[in-house]
Amino acid sequence: MEKSVICPDCNVEMERGYIPDTMAGDWQQPVWCEGLPTLGSLFGMGHKASKLHTVMGFRCASCGLLRFYAP
Repeated sequence: MEKSVICPDCNVEMERGYIPDTMAGDWQQPVWCEGLPTLGSLFGMGHKASKLHTVMGFRCASCGLLRFYAP
């Protein structure tokens, strides 16, 4: 059985998901897909996730800390 992951900032259970690597040879905005990847998604044949969220990143100009969010 998989252990739940708790958000260190909000103290709520986090959703499981993945960020597919399209490897298309060009720049693309990453997305977060809900759930586990399927065999087809591992070979670039589409994603069957019910939710897709654009990934946004933020960097602290002082210390360089990176945080990524999928609103």
